[in-house]
Amino acid sequence: MPLVECFGHTLGGFYYANYTDSPAGPMDELVVLSGLVWNAPTSCAWASHVFVDRKDAVAHGIKVFGLPSHKANFVKEDQGVVLKKKGGGGGGDIVQLSRAGSKNAGGGGGPKINFQLPSFSGRTKTKPSLLRYELQLQATIQPCKKFVVNFAESKHSLGKQLKSILSGKALVSFTFRNMRMVVNQPEMVEKKKVE
Repeated sequence: MPLVECFGHTLGGFYYANYTDSPAGPMDELVVLSGLVWNAPTSCAWASHVFVDRKDAVAHGIKVFGLPSHKANFVKEDQGVVLKKKGGGGGGDIVQLSRAGSKNAGGGGGPKINFQLPSFSGRTKTKPSLLRYELQLQATIQPCKKFVVNFAESKHSLGKQLKSILSGKALVSFTFRNMRMVVNQPEMVEKKKVE
């Protein structure tokens, strides 16, 4: 599948969410989208890294969706959040996300949206086949100030990986409020051939 490009640049990014409720309970999540791929008639997201702060959410992402999930600590600050990870890979800070202005910058207005986002996963040790799943999302959406992504304190190997993905130019940033997300069970698109 070809990568979606704009003026010679691949499109990707990240989203950070604080869920008040989920099958795993309240949790924080950072998903890094290393690129969008074209799968006619639409483009699909492909996550290269998923960080959550609950062990059961990590296990569910790996075993059911074949996601590259990691457990991390989300340390909240006035203007953002710092991801920290213990253990292998160097330990310590992974990435710092900060945004100028107040936490509620952008107000509460904006249009309500309802859309489906097809996504791919799999091709991992636990899920070697290519998987596709639908993400249904309802939210009030509004442009907001862009996050500053800082790797200055990162000595973790995951931080180095994220730096290679998120060091591009930020084009746009949105706040989703009153969000409701439903993720359907993945379906196998292509079975990995045994060589």
